[in-house]
Amino acid sequence: MVLLYAGTNGYTDPYPESEMARYETEMLAFMEKEGSAILASIRDKKAIDDATEADLTKALTRFKEIFK
Repeated sequence: MVLLYAGTNGYTDPYPESEMARYETEMLAFMEKEGSAILASIRDKKAIDDATEADLTKALTRFKEIFK
């Protein structure tokens, strides 16, 4: 769900298609390490509520700063 959120909300737009496999791998690893509470919330609620979305947005913005 997090990868779909990133893709539909423009977080993957700056990257060419050839980078998407690496983006997916590294972003999911980042989220497991830095955003485990976000992932748990999504898993438990089976949805992204407003609070979780705010946290997810911050996490994806942080990841964008380190993904090169």
